[in-house]
Amino acid sequence: VMGAQGIKKGYIKEAQLPSCMDLVIWGHEHECQIGSGMNALQGSSENQFTVIQPGSTVATSLVEGEAKPKHVALLQVHREQWKLDALPLASVRPFAIRDVCLEAQPDDTDLSSEEAMMDFLEEQAIELIEELAARQVSAEESADGRTTLPLIRLRVDYTGFSTCNPQKFGQRFVSKVANPGEILLFQRKAKKQPARSEADSKSAAEAPTDREDASAHIQHILTDFLHGGKEQLRLLSQQDLNTAVFEDYVGRDNKGAIAQAILTTLTKTQEFLAKQSYGAVDRNAKELA
Repeated sequence: VMGAQGIKKGYIKEAQLPSCMDLVIWGHEHECQIGSGMNALQGSSENQFTVIQPGSTVATSLVEGEAKPKHVALLQVHREQWKLDALPLASVRPFAIRDVCLEAQPDDTDLSSEEAMMDFLEEQAIELIEELAARQVSAEESADGRTTLPLIRLRVDYTGFSTCNPQKFGQRFVSKVANPGEILLFQRKAKKQPARSEADSKSAAEAPTDREDASAHIQHILTDFLHGGKEQLRLLSQQDLNTAVFEDYVGRDNKGAIAQAILTTLTKTQEFLAKQSYGAVDRNAKELA
């Protein structure tokens, strides 16, 4: 079983695996690609084995791949022969995602104020909920008899417009969806960059896109927000914050990474101020003497 085949750095390519294998299971992927059973399986283009990607059994992230139907695989092996059956999961929390471009809306669409924008996006969110209900999944009941609320996500391209408060918007969907505060994800088109050198272009091509690495997009927004102005960091450096949040907390699932980074910085700052204070007292004592 191999994992993380979609990550740009540090993953194992199919060509590096021994050809004596019969079946390779790619793990650590969101999208389920076994829904059609044996008919959905693909052979490796570089070796003689078959590759399957079961995906996650629950929605672990609000990305497009998680919106596909979830299955588990029943693998039967007899000597050198094997067979796979895909079993659909009926108790998975329903999830739907939609892209909304404000710039592409008709001219008569009122987006002039925050309230008007939230009214428009509310219509989009309600349509998503109704689509899930039409597929008879939003009314699914859990084992204890409670209704399973769906997950929905609107990826909003707000290029040329302002945004609205996602938390305020989410209040309209309390008790209607499972993630009222995370429905909206605002994005905007990247600005055109001036012509780059060949080396810069190669580096940009190797960098992960927002779709491939959502944390890079969040990190970019956070950097812009904290760059100058009253929100600028004073004690904790931007590099230390990025390391604590994106490498340790997100990458390594270290729940205490952010608190530890703040405590470490605070301790160093207190020690520095104490030394400065002791130095000032010592100088004053010498002057009085």
